[in-house]
Amino acid sequence: MGNLETDTVLKGRYQIKSVLGKNALGVTYEGTDIRSGSRIVVRELLSEGGCSRGQDSIEVVGNESFSGKKEQFILQMRLLAENKGLIGISSKTD
Repeated sequence: MGNLETDTVLKGRYQIKSVLGKNALGVTYEGTDIRSGSRIVVRELLSEGGCSRGQDSIEVVGNESFSGKKEQFILQMRLLAENKGLIGISSKTD
């Protein structure tokens, strides 16, 4: 499955600039908040075999593997939100 195209705008506000990385949970992009001009990071849950992207949406295939990845993704995003004031964040994946 491909990445979001450069210059794609999400929710009328967040413009994708480049791919920062990929892992089993999805894709991380660098982008810009169009309203403020701030540099942002967008994390897309896009599990191979669990999701497929249509033109305007992502279709989720309901299976146990995807459900576990979704929970792990949500936990990671909560941890990032709780620590957003940090200068840098490092994570280890087993």
